[in-house]
Amino acid sequence: MRNFLHFTASGLRRTVLAPSFVGAAVGQCALSLLSVYEEITLVGADSTASYLYEMGIYANFWVLFLLFGAIPGATLFCTDWENRYIRFSAARAGKAAYGAGTAAACYLSGTGAVFVGEWLFFGALCLRYPLLSPGSTAINSWMSTPFAPLLTPQRILLFYAARFLIKACCAGFFSVAALWVSTLLPNVFVALASPLLLNYLWENVAIFLKLPAPLLFASVAKGNIPIQDSLLWTALYPVALFTGLAAVFGALFTAGAKRRLEHG
Repeated sequence: MRNFLHFTASGLRRTVLAPSFVGAAVGQCALSLLSVYEEITLVGADSTASYLYEMGIYANFWVLFLLFGAIPGATLFCTDWENRYIRFSAARAGKAAYGAGTAAACYLSGTGAVFVGEWLFFGALCLRYPLLSPGSTAINSWMSTPFAPLLTPQRILLFYAARFLIKACCAGFFSVAALWVSTLLPNVFVALASPLLLNYLWENVAIFLKLPAPLLFASVAKGNIPIQDSLLWTALYPVALFTGLAAVFGALFTAGAKRRLEHG
């Protein structure tokens, strides 16, 4: 456990405290603003932050949040493999601890970058536009969503926090999946592109197999899937799903990293 915590802390220092984390969060914010720029030019000042955020969710650039989630931590193994020093460190402290700690740091940094980026985007919108207006299009469209009970002045920030967290956990999961891919091909560009490719493949497989909505990652990440008509379960299911999948790919990464470190 001590070695696992050591590698996790080391990985977080290399990701969360690195310029790449700030760049990922700011990049996520900038891309989101770009995705609603046309809408801003059309509606001018007669809009709300909530409406514009909703428009950004359905923009063509939306899926690129997976890329920004991968920037802080998905390339950790690529960097370690190029430097080669990790062989001695992992051998001394344990390859399993190295793999698990690195995967945990990757997941937390990817989740954190997108979560911060979403708040930056929403905060930027709130600087110019009011949060809500009575009878706004955003409110009307959200009244049928699973998180509609949170659409009150007292709980509106909780509404956004839940949605931001779900989206961030999705990014964290794909970041760990990219980390696993890097054990197969330790290349920075491959690692960064992997989340987009894996998401594309899964969406097509899910559609071909006609999988139920709770297994459609894009819909789950947008917070559109109600679970047992319970607000709590609707919020917990996506977080548990993406965290559980991240754990699975973290185990795959640990096995892959151990194999590569042993055989080169």
